[in-house]
Amino acid sequence: MNHMNRFLLLGLLALAASCQSNYLDPLTTGNDAVQNDSPDRPHARFMEAQNVAGARHDAMLFDCHFNGDQLNSLGRQKLALMSQVGENDFPVVVYLATTSGTPADARGAAVRRFLKDQGLQDTQISIRTGDNPDVTFPAATGLNNLSKQDTATLTTSSSASGYSNGAGNPPAPTAPTVGPSSGSGH
Repeated sequence: MNHMNRFLLLGLLALAASCQSNYLDPLTTGNDAVQNDSPDRPHARFMEAQNVAGARHDAMLFDCHFNGDQLNSLGRQKLALMSQVGENDFPVVVYLATTSGTPADARGAAVRRFLKDQGLQDTQISIRTGDNPDVTFPAATGLNNLSKQDTATLTTSSSASGYSNGAGNPPAPTAPTVGPSSGSGH
């Protein structure tokens, strides 16, 4: 037993020593795959472009983007993304989809002021009230196509436990019934 304990102790020491000696800090070894995220890396540029496109497509500011009639940090961030435009992306259209009692014109003035601070001119800014009609989708279209959905009738296992078919084998996979079952007489 004493020989076995020595062997285990030596093995643990060797393992601990190898873990210590082989450690390399990935941020200091020049490894190109692991770098801090700078904005000029391809994936960062892609994410920024997606954020800008999403903010411009949605183009709506809600109550959560304001503190009273002033923009909060969330509203300023969204407008900053929307203001990153190309030469053919004018006007920048902002929809004020707010429901609070704060007048829309006070919030619109805050939006216009922020966008002008971002370098846009009055002629490049359009502020509208209500929801953006380009991002809504009528439910009627989906409901009209509901009858075209696959409504195959599936049944559940009649086994009490659901784990055996009486011959020692598991039952065939089944799922609960979805949709109207055929031949039920109802």
